[in-house]
Amino acid sequence: MTKEIEKNQTLPTQEKFFSTEKLRRSARAGTNLPDPTMAPYGYDAKQHYGHLFPKLELPRLFPPASHHPDDHVSFGSPSMEPHQLYLGDNLYVLRQLPTESIDLIYIDPPFFSNRTYTQIWGDDNEVRSFTDIFQDGMFSYLAWLNARLWEMKRVLKSTGSIYVHCDWHAAHYIKCELDKIFGYDNLRNEIIWCYQNGGKGKENFARKHDIIFWYSKTQQWIFNEADVHIPYELISPNSVTPFNLKDGQGRRYRERISNGKKYVYYEDNGKIPNDWWLDVQPLTGRHGWDERLGYPTQKPESLLERIVKASSTSNGIVADFFMGGGTAGSVALKLDRRFIGCDISRVAVSVTASRLIDIAENISGITVTNKAQPTLPMKQADVADIRVGYVGSYPQDKFRGISHEEFSKFIRTVYQAMPFTGQAQWIHGLANNKIILSIGPGDPNERVTLTQVDGAVKDTVKQYSRQFAEGEDKILQIIGWSFDPQCEGWKRKAAETLNSKGVKLQIDLISLGSESFRQKIFRNVGESNLDLKFNRLNQLLSFTGAPYAGKITVTSRNKLTVSFALEGARAIGAGAKLINCQWDFSYDNNRFASREHALNRDGKNGDFIAILTTDHTFPKSGTYSIAARVQDNLDGQATVAARIEVSETDCRIIEEKIVNV
Repeated sequence: MTKEIEKNQTLPTQEKFFSTEKLRRSARAGTNLPDPTMAPYGYDAKQHYGHLFPKLELPRLFPPASHHPDDHVSFGSPSMEPHQLYLGDNLYVLRQLPTESIDLIYIDPPFFSNRTYTQIWGDDNEVRSFTDIFQDGMFSYLAWLNARLWEMKRVLKSTGSIYVHCDWHAAHYIKCELDKIFGYDNLRNEIIWCYQNGGKGKENFARKHDIIFWYSKTQQWIFNEADVHIPYELISPNSVTPFNLKDGQGRRYRERISNGKKYVYYEDNGKIPNDWWLDVQPLTGRHGWDERLGYPTQKPESLLERIVKASSTSNGIVADFFMGGGTAGSVALKLDRRFIGCDISRVAVSVTASRLIDIAENISGITVTNKAQPTLPMKQADVADIRVGYVGSYPQDKFRGISHEEFSKFIRTVYQAMPFTGQAQWIHGLANNKIILSIGPGDPNERVTLTQVDGAVKDTVKQYSRQFAEGEDKILQIIGWSFDPQCEGWKRKAAETLNSKGVKLQIDLISLGSESFRQKIFRNVGESNLDLKFNRLNQLLSFTGAPYAGKITVTSRNKLTVSFALEGARAIGAGAKLINCQWDFSYDNNRFASREHALNRDGKNGDFIAILTTDHTFPKSGTYSIAARVQDNLDGQATVAARIEVSETDCRIIEEKIVNV
């Protein structure tokens, strides 16, 4: 985010509403009432929220489609702006989005009722993040949320809206903060979503509603009232005046006369819903079987459909920065909007991607997965590509196929460094007028060679010979995934030789996955004294390895129903465990996509263990490509694929391969 953007965004002036001058003289000023003259909790006039959440420039990594087809799925309309799904902290995603670029934001952040936190997905990123959010109770929760709301206001268009979904535990506190950030006069509705699911206690009235605050960014907003009409009986079924008149076309209507003016209401036109919604059913009991993914906070598509229709238009941009299983994205695609989503959980991003791919196939008529019953062979409608990006949390395997130029730009962005423009083969960047960067191969399977280390030292001594002669000191940081074994010993000897010649050059060999790399980044960008209440270094910037996917085996068969197991699958690394296993029985040897088997796990309260077995009934005998994907709690992911022959008398594996490891 540029300094100009930071400077231009200000808090709303609300003297008329708060009457702050009178308040200061009032007896009420000495009470414990909320002080409207105060800025949103956690806000600093100069740094905004930079003192709580460092302004690291975490680059967006979009893996090349040639090596990672799962991360860039095309439906034949490459000229359209793609739908974007991000794995990472939403604050750092938001800070990189353009100002006034989004039409509608819907968020369903963690409720304050979950301050002891029950994990939804099982990722360690998730539990670490929410432990930090709730550690100081309501204060840390509001500061964390406000930092994100501040950025959401910035990225909203002037006609844009935001819907914030919460419950009774913190709704009133959140509204006070929303008033300060978006302005009291920009509250459009406090929507009450009523439902009947779940048990009812006997010590108080049953709590059976959520609260959704709708704010516009300005006094000019989108509201497509004709698109959200519902039948009259759904609003108040016991008090609807009968439609006992008919016009010449047989349409039923009723009349009302007010102040001498006649109003005509047609039954089939329906009515704008009230701000208390009784007709939207939660995903419980018999409702929403076709939507359910298997996690507890999933919202029904009908709820998001009303919001998206009301406050955005066709081709508009809809965003959800607490994406979960992708309900907002599903609705956006179906209603011809472009979607931007973000979640801190890799399982959530994977589940959402599979869900959106399925919808995009049905809309476009283009089959990108190897389904048993393919869709039409010709294009039905234009659908934008679906693209997955990574911010802050970077799976190492996603760097495969990246060019050295792109990888160097990635490292320079993290360092906030400038490219080196001189004539030197092994120098790629400069930071703080003192740090010289030499950047190794982007492929995580390639090491930094002794040739590069030697060349980088020689290039540095040559390029800065005058500065060294004048007694200046420099730091050469050579960065890569790993180093040839002889590099460390060579570095020590080179440092001794240079020191004996009076050349003040510190040589650092830095592995990307190390804590040393993160510490150097923080020191380099001036965040060394940051209060890490909200910011664990490995949470803000991490490079994760992959688990071992094992191999697919057949355990039993009943005609065309086959039981499979993933044999030998395991997590790798300290504290790692497998938390989910997905299966794709129409794998195209290139791209994984399966909503039917998106969540296969056991456990509760965040302690999930992947279930490595499943059953599947094939439609007919034949040869199929199948795949299994495992995900661990450290954002690691690995896939194994197999080709099988299935008949009513036999099922055997004829080929097997590891994918994306």
